Amino acid sequence: MSVTRLEKRMIDFIKKHLGVILIIGITIIALVLRYKMRDFQTNDFINCLNNWYEYLKTNGLRNTFAGGGIGDYNCPYIILLWVLTKLPISSLFAIKIVSVIFDFGLAIMAALVAKRIMKEKKQDSKKTSFATIITYSIIILLPTVMFNSALWAQCDAIYAFFVITSIYFLLGKKYSLSFIMLGCAFAFKLQFIFVLPIYLLIYLKNKEFSILNFLWIPAMLIILSIPAFMCGLPFMKVFETYFLQVGEYKYLTLNMFNIYQVFDGAYEYMSLVGYSVCVIIFSVLFYYVIRFYKKVEPHQIITMMLLSVLVCICFLPSMHERYAYVAVILGVIYYAIGNGTALIFVGIEGISLLGYCAYLFELPVSDYRLLGLVPLAVIVYLSRQIKSGATENTVRNRIKNRLL
Repeated sequence: MSVTRLEKRMIDFIKKHLGVILIIGITIIALVLRYKMRDFQTNDFINCLNNWYEYLKTNGLRNTFAGGGIGDYNCPYIILLWVLTKLPISSLFAIKIVSVIFDFGLAIMAALVAKRIMKEKKQDSKKTSFATIITYSIIILLPTVMFNSALWAQCDAIYAFFVITSIYFLLGKKYSLSFIMLGCAFAFKLQFIFVLPIYLLIYLKNKEFSILNFLWIPAMLIILSIPAFMCGLPFMKVFETYFLQVGEYKYLTLNMFNIYQVFDGAYEYMSLVGYSVCVIIFSVLFYYVIRFYKKVEPHQIITMMLLSVLVCICFLPSMHERYAYVAVILGVIYYAIGNGTALIFVGIEGISLLGYCAYLFELPVSDYRLLGLVPLAVIVYLSRQIKSGATENTVRNRIKNRLL
């Protein structure tokens, strides 16, 4: 029997809407996997998040902030937690649902970033669609992304969503919106600072926006904390929270596989070395890009931001396994837009996942030292790519000038 007319229509429909069908299928799988993790509880949830939730539910927002606040998270998340106490569901599900919603928002914004860069590179529609779909699909199914929200009940997806949204607006030259989103990221997590050096580098090199845009970053923290101030929280308390976080842990690494797994030593000495190495690397990066680049192109922004995050989590002390979160997201975008190999995000995801498993499931890790070299190897690889990017810029501009 030959193919019927109805079958032909069905096949044509599937071919025409294959991308949408794939996204729907991936979304359903992602939701099911997260649903299976709904009952898992960690010590962080039991000893911290649930206690904060119950305190807010019992005492209310005004009494909580009038008494100086609770926990070591900043005001916007505590306010969000208070809103969740009004829902007719358990604290565990309420906290996880919010983070899962931001998982999907994050995957969508990352896909839009990839799409925008592919259009900037003047790629055809098929390549652009592939980059968009593959970015969304990989991110929403990444083990660490799922574990972070649906298993651990953490909120890294929230600040990561705002960081990626900020990048999206940055690429679209909507600079005020970009810095507003970056300020929202700052309001939820201090780890936004890992990408901040590249914003400064783009300001210095591309000269396309005012330095006054940086004022949006503290401004958004203040704006989102207004309910806390109205409840009696002292103004400087919102900034003190982050200063306290910086000095909270006196360990070189907290389940993060970085350089401190290879070179151990006294915290006071090794942390000073780590800070110094970061300053040196960023100084060299700034000098090289400002001196030799004609302009930082959109696809190069992703490479530089990925490098920036990796330098921070590799050399700064007291890094948690969760701090590689944005690096993995940027690594997926980096691969999807054709900047480099998938081994980059696979390697970062791998060491991050092992750190998650060591905490969540107490799984032993065989060779910490070898794994600690992975981010260093990626840093070297990206540095060489950034070095060659100056030549790429020069050649492109020479060809452009000759054509004109």
